[in-house]
Amino acid sequence: MSFPVSAGTHTFTWRYSKDFIRSSGLDTAFIDNIVFPAVADQDIYSFSLAQGEMATIALEGLTGTAAAFQLRDAGNNVMALSTAGPTNVDQSLVNFKATTAGINTYYIVVTANSAYNLVVTRNASFDIEGNSSLAAAQAIEGVGALGHLIGGSVPLFDSQSSANSADQSNTATEDVDWYSIAVNEADSLVIQTRTPGDGSGEFVNKLNPMIELYNPSNVLVGSGVILGDGRNKQILHTATDSGFYRMRVAGEGNTLGEYFVSVAGNTGTAQPPFQVTASNPADGAMFLTSPIYRVDLNDTVLATSVQASDLKVNGINA
Repeated sequence: MSFPVSAGTHTFTWRYSKDFIRSSGLDTAFIDNIVFPAVADQDIYSFSLAQGEMATIALEGLTGTAAAFQLRDAGNNVMALSTAGPTNVDQSLVNFKATTAGINTYYIVVTANSAYNLVVTRNASFDIEGNSSLAAAQAIEGVGALGHLIGGSVPLFDSQSSANSADQSNTATEDVDWYSIAVNEADSLVIQTRTPGDGSGEFVNKLNPMIELYNPSNVLVGSGVILGDGRNKQILHTATDSGFYRMRVAGEGNTLGEYFVSVAGNTGTAQPPFQVTASNPADGAMFLTSPIYRVDLNDTVLATSVQASDLKVNGINA
């Protein structure tokens, strides 16, 4: 026998009442094997975004059942749900953008019954595998991307020769991350790596990063020039084409570790604003009976965020 119990604090009482008909035998009741199913713990974290800013959230369960999370606004409305991650995270929410004016506070509600790691980036992308090929390049929105390389054999280019194309730059054993950058012609691109944790008293990070830049025709147009620290690289390039440039990040000499690659100077739009792309029937159509109305959007929608009253006909709730 089981009973549903709502959330909150409850007092459970078991009471036995004698029926006064007979008094013999055990004349009692036994209750045993009472089970309260385990309830996953909830942790809540907050961060803020101004209108137009974005965040990427990644969660990795360390042991036990994989965790999941919701993103809620200050009114406790669910804004987005995490989705199962690819190979390097359990759950993720990529490039969530604040659309409300002012400073917006959001809450990450993590449901888990074991330890986990949670990463939040503001106005920067997070390395979500698999982006290990040019065709699977991950779009960078914001100022750059935070990532991790596990090492591998990587070929080096000594010059910025356009004779080197993307399909010549891969080896079977390398670990690389590819990113795409929306660029307009004449943009002055500044791309630079940073290696967190390589200072005194910090965690060990032995990565020596290398970067390469490919134009929309997948031709190599820039290779990283070493900076003053003898480790990180920089590319300065003036775009001669509009479109999506691809950037390849790898570790030299089989080195591994964390990196942040910053991108500045690009003025292209990686993703158009959230909008209606088509509707059927078309706006202004006349009908004698109520039709089935279909609206196509240019991005995914959280179903629970859409209400029937959102549809208006001549300004009146449908």
